[in-house]
Amino acid sequence: MVHINAHSGADSWSEQQSLEYFSEVAAHTEGPHGVTVSHESHRGRALANPFVAHRLCQQLPELQLTLDASHWIVVCERLLATGNEYEAQVLQELCGRVAHMHCRIGSPQAPQLATIPDKHSPSFYSEAALTHYQLWQAVWQQRAAAGQQVFSVTPEYGPSPYTPMAPNTLEALTDQWDINNTAAQRLRELFTSTKLDQEAMR
Repeated sequence: MVHINAHSGADSWSEQQSLEYFSEVAAHTEGPHGVTVSHESHRGRALANPFVAHRLCQQLPELQLTLDASHWIVVCERLLATGNEYEAQVLQELCGRVAHMHCRIGSPQAPQLATIPDKHSPSFYSEAALTHYQLWQAVWQQRAAAGQQVFSVTPEYGPSPYTPMAPNTLEALTDQWDINNTAAQRLRELFTSTKLDQEAMR
């Protein structure tokens, strides 16, 4: 089995263009070809907005996602589903379509925080982390309930200029190797603490 992660389309596309594109990709990859493709929820792409992604998924049962929640949060300029029942429902339905995740914590104004929040972090960082953690856990729980036994994620903290930089020197405020290793360890801990449907996974 081959899995391809795709940066698909553009946010300037109409939903009809996106429907045609994703349908064509599925027709040439799924089934006997042994290839699956998941499409990134990345800024600038066809799935950059979770509500557009949701409408497309409702029409395309074969559409699979690579979830990068930090981009959705930047595009919408808010921590999604925080006290909003409709947003929570949309995200829960999208979780069932996630085939792979890019796990990086962002905020409503930036796709990547300078540090990975811990118990000593300001509430702004902690709230952003909690939003991401809950969404990642919802993906694992739904996929486990559907019988999936293997889960793939990529800690995806990028280098300069993606990471926050010092204003005068433009030096990265974090070491990319260190932050990705820390993120990987936090993801292992989060996954281990997530309650999964063990019966479905047997």
